[in-house]
Amino acid sequence: MIQMRTSAARRLVAEGTAVVLGYMALAFCLLYPLFARPASTVIDPLVDYGSVGWLVIPDITLVIWEMAWGWHALTTAPWRFFDANNFHPAPSALAGSEHLLGHLPIFGPIYGLSGNPVLANQLNAWLAFALCGAAMYALLRHWGASRPAALFGGFVYAFCPARAVGTPHVYMTVGQYLPLALLFLDRTLTDHTVKAAAGFAVFLLLQMLCSYYWAYITMIALAGYIVGVLVVSWRRLSARGVLLVASAGLLAAAVLVAISLPYLRLKQLGIIREYDQGALFRWLVAASNGFWKNYVYPPIALREWGYRLDSGLPFYAGVLPLACAVLALLPRRAAAAGAARWAPTALLGLTVLSCVFARGPQAVIGKWTIPLPYAWFMQAMPGFSSMRAPGRFGLGVMLGIGALAGLGFDRALRRCRSGRVESGLASLAVLGVLFVTALDYDLLHRRPGVRQLPVGSDLPQVYQMLARSEPGPVLEIPAGSPGGDLKDMATNSEYMFFSTFHWHPLLNGYSGYWPPSYTPVVALARSLPNEHATEILARATGLRYVVVHLAKLSEAQQGRWVHPAGLELMGNFGHDLLFCVSSTLPADLLPALIDFSPRSSTLLGTPLVPLAESGRRATLTLAAMPPHSTSAGVSIEVEVVVTNRSDATWPALASVGEHLVTLVSRWEDMTGRVTSESLGVARLPYDLAPGESVRASISPVAPAPGPMRLIIGVAQDGIWFPEPLPPISIAADP
Repeated sequence: MIQMRTSAARRLVAEGTAVVLGYMALAFCLLYPLFARPASTVIDPLVDYGSVGWLVIPDITLVIWEMAWGWHALTTAPWRFFDANNFHPAPSALAGSEHLLGHLPIFGPIYGLSGNPVLANQLNAWLAFALCGAAMYALLRHWGASRPAALFGGFVYAFCPARAVGTPHVYMTVGQYLPLALLFLDRTLTDHTVKAAAGFAVFLLLQMLCSYYWAYITMIALAGYIVGVLVVSWRRLSARGVLLVASAGLLAAAVLVAISLPYLRLKQLGIIREYDQGALFRWLVAASNGFWKNYVYPPIALREWGYRLDSGLPFYAGVLPLACAVLALLPRRAAAAGAARWAPTALLGLTVLSCVFARGPQAVIGKWTIPLPYAWFMQAMPGFSSMRAPGRFGLGVMLGIGALAGLGFDRALRRCRSGRVESGLASLAVLGVLFVTALDYDLLHRRPGVRQLPVGSDLPQVYQMLARSEPGPVLEIPAGSPGGDLKDMATNSEYMFFSTFHWHPLLNGYSGYWPPSYTPVVALARSLPNEHATEILARATGLRYVVVHLAKLSEAQQGRWVHPAGLELMGNFGHDLLFCVSSTLPADLLPALIDFSPRSSTLLGTPLVPLAESGRRATLTLAAMPPHSTSAGVSIEVEVVVTNRSDATWPALASVGEHLVTLVSRWEDMTGRVTSESLGVARLPYDLAPGESVRASISPVAPAPGPMRLIIGVAQDGIWFPEPLPPISIAADP
């Protein structure tokens, strides 16, 4: 008996290994050259998405950093997991973005052994395709489907366009745990064992920990599946099985909630923002011109769109998968046994509910506006209102379609049995449907581009030296700006990626949400090498190192870094300079910087009160001539020298608080009509005393193409001070 069990286990392991390797080979070939050089290259979204790909580029390095930080923190100081090294010294900085804990079982060991986060990211993505296919294969085999049918269903789930085109967002492609959660859910209901319930809890939790999008997708998909189970087998389920499923689900949910507490705290502080239903719906309408085509048009027909992100990912099921899914739902002559009895109905519930949520908070049919369950969840479920792309629930739809396609194809094969040639015909049939489906999904034509990230010996020397230096907070110049343009996002995301090789605290950062302390830190950083700003940064953050990337600065900015006051040169690496702060200062301003409760004064003690009329006198001059042209939607950096000509000290340096004096800007057309205005976006670096001057910068974004006039001034509480800068003529290209 033991030998028989051992032999069966070996056959099962061999079959599973062969399936995983087979899907890996398919992923390598169909997505070539994405995984050809996994140690140094990642996907280049500009190839597939065109100019819209600039939105995705910062996310690629952000995701690599997130997973690398997770493994680094868990293996060094797990109690500081959420206190990531970006946005230093803000607490719980990781909670401004995804924690991606569900990726670490694969990413972590590879990164830990190799020290190469790019390799770990690429293998994690590669295995995601293979394991999604293998997990669906296992689920279909669990329901009694033949091997060819299980291979087909796994192929549909693994290589559907939503996953193949969505490869830049690795946190969305990893979906291998949800089919396994359904498998163990079934076994818990049929076998009533604690072992099966534990498997259900583990795989359910792992899938929900892959991202918060996946957490909500999993909850909705699971709810639809359970409804289908109850419809078919309500009176046949044992109380023990139901109790075990409920206990396992609650346990997984409790762990998820415990991990989510830092996010809930940031949400209470207003750092993680909610999306208003009406605003979200308007965004969906604006983004969904032709969005429906992504569900019914083959990707080959969408090729002229360049897989644009603003049209949504193509959640296209395919002709053969959809036909097989319909076949799976047709009535059967003989009743199935066990979990196979409820599988088609449960999958239909999963698919329909996921589809409803993918449409967002409302649906417009003619003159009727119909509220959908998504709107209620925005009100009732914590965190749900912060989701920005409801269409991603389409991944749940493809889970249901893939599983139903496997069941339907199995049904077709069973009807076409012909004795001894059955196996050969089935093999030819699955090869045929795989080829046709790959063609339908445009996998045989589409080739993703790749770009190289420097690792190993190609790592810039300045980061190699930082890795050998004593621990200390690092600031990289240029610092960008909070909520800046795509260039700022990409630059700061790149800084975070390079920090994985030295792990010093980093004052820079990129995330979906940034802490309030980041705004004054960036304002100080953008005024460097101002000696007073350097001193304040050291007192507020413990700043020790400054990395200056000369190639990213203008000639005027480069000249300021020849002999910067308060900094000592540690290394000159061509276009990169490494400085350290000359003197060690106590970080006495740090507690006030990261105290996000309401304040009555700035970090330097200036009262946060409205200024009298006599306190609103300023002089502005250009520190350097701005460019004469830009592009609509792209920011330009304008440096100005601001002088306080009043009799009051201006409050400026604070993480939170009202009545701050800031730089403001507005755009006018050539007739003088105001087209846009930005109030309070750009901070002064520190409180400005009477008669004091400081160089500061602002990054206004041209709102529309055509000749424009830019006006820059100083304001408090949205009220402009007299005598702003004279209008600057700038031509904005489309």
